[in-house]
Amino acid sequence: MPSFSVAVMLRETPDLIDRFVRYYEALGAAEIFLFHDGPLAPGPEGAALRERLGLNDPMHIRYL
Repeated sequence: MPSFSVAVMLRETPDLIDRFVRYYEALGAAEIFLFHDGPLAPGPEGAALRERLGLNDPMHIRYL
C-alpha cells in the first residue's frame, strides 16, 4: 500500500489541530510534520493536545 506524509504550518486552536491530526492519521499518513506558528492555548485543552502529540510516533512537531 502506498504511503504519504503531510507537512503543514499553522496557527490554530488545539481543537482544530487535533481534528487535523486525527483526519490524516485515519487516512494512513506515515508521518505528519506540524509546524506550529504561535503559542498553544494555555489550560487543559492545550495541555491535552501537547500530551497527545508527544505520544504519537509518526508526529513531528516543531514550534516556530
